[in-house]
Amino acid sequence: MDEITITIRRDKAESMSTGLADLLCWCRGFRAALGSDEHEREPFGDWAAREMNITLKDALARAEKA
Repeated sequence: MDEITITIRRDKAESMSTGLADLLCWCRGFRAALGSDEHEREPFGDWAAREMNITLKDALARAEKA
């Protein structure tokens, strides 16, 4: 598996994680307000934001233990 490394300051990672959590919360609320028959209007890419947020939280937790 090919891996990449992205180096960012801890405060920036924390800020990005908080922002992604806020965005994902908005996406969930928007989806709920749409109703079940309007899937084509749902936000696209929220899965990527969720995965990135999980990745950031994992990296922050590892850095905290180090």
